[in-house]
Amino acid sequence: MLALSGFGAPLATLRASRSASRAMKRFDGLLVFVSVVERQSFVGAARQLGLSPAAVSRKIQELEARLDITLINRTTRRLSITDVGREVYEQAARGFAAIEDAERIAKRRHEKPSGVLRIVAPYALLHLALMPILPLFRARYPEVRLEFLVTNQPIDLVEFNCDIGVRVGAQSDSTYMIRPLFQAEYRVVAAPAFLRARKAPRRPGDLLGAPMAGFLTSAGSVATLAPAPNVWAFVKGDRREEFAFQYALAATDPIVLLDFARHGEGFAIVLETVAQRMIGSGELQIVLPDWRIDAKMELSIIYRRHATMDSKTRVFLEFMRENLRGLLEGAGDDNAFDAAI
Repeated sequence: MLALSGFGAPLATLRASRSASRAMKRFDGLLVFVSVVERQSFVGAARQLGLSPAAVSRKIQELEARLDITLINRTTRRLSITDVGREVYEQAARGFAAIEDAERIAKRRHEKPSGVLRIVAPYALLHLALMPILPLFRARYPEVRLEFLVTNQPIDLVEFNCDIGVRVGAQSDSTYMIRPLFQAEYRVVAAPAFLRARKAPRRPGDLLGAPMAGFLTSAGSVATLAPAPNVWAFVKGDRREEFAFQYALAATDPIVLLDFARHGEGFAIVLETVAQRMIGSGELQIVLPDWRIDAKMELSIIYRRHATMDSKTRVFLEFMRENLRGLLEGAGDDNAFDAAI
C-alpha cells in the first residue's frame, strides 16, 4: 500500500487526462455538427472551423456512428436535418452557447465595439423607428459601421452574411436566437382634413363603402399576394363586429398605406407603432379610438446563436432595448424585450 500510494496522484491525473481527452473528442464532433447545421453546408462549416470539408464529413460520420443515429440526410444538392438531429442540435447549441457566455462575461469589459454590423430590416421600421435614433448609436460607438439590407421578405442571415435581423410576424426558426420586441396593435387612421370633410365614423360599420387602404401579404412569393386578413374584428367591451373591406389600395409596405391616409385619400388600417410619429405630429388621427381591432403583429429580432460574443452586436441589442421606449409607448408592454436581451 505504501509503495503504491506514491503513484496515486499521477495515476488519477492520467485517468482524468484520458477521460478529458475522450470528452473533448465527443465535444469536437458535436461542435462540428452544430456548425454544419448553422452554416447549412459542410463547406461552410469547414471554413468556419478551419478544417477541410472531408474532415468535417468524417467528424459527422464518426458522431453518427458513436450515437448510432442519422443526424443529417445528405443528397448531392442539399442537406436536411433529421428530427432527432434537430433535437441533438438544439441541446448541443445551448450547451456551447452557455460555455461561450461564460467566456463572454470575462471578456466583455475589455472589448471595444468596432467593425461592420450588417442588419436586415423592413423599410418602414427602419425609416420610421430606427433612423431617428441611429445618430445616437453612431455617436456612442463611432467605430461601428452600419450596413442595412432593406427588405420586407425574411432572408437567411448566414446566406447574406447579416448579424441581426428584424422580422415581422411570429418566428419559429430555431436555427437562430429569437427575441420578441413587442406586439403591435392595428388602428384605423385618417388625415384630420379628410375626417372634417365627411361625417365622422361612430362605429366600424360606418367605414364600409369608404376608401380604405390595407396590407397586401404573400405566402412567400409574388404569385400568392392577397389582401390580409380577409375579415377584421372590432371589439368594444362585450361587443364584437366583423367586417371585410374592399381596399381601394393595398400594399406590402405600410409606408404606402400611411401616405394614402396622410394625403387625405381615405382611411388606412396600419400598425399603431408605425403610424405613431404621424399621429403625434397631427398628420394622422386615430379613427374609432374606443374600438380595438382584435389582431396584433409581433415584431422580433433574430441573430445567430454566437453573435453576442461580438461586442458590436451586443451593444446594438442593448441600444435597441434602451431606445425603443418611445416607439413602444402605446404599442403594448415592453417587458418581453427587457427580459429577452
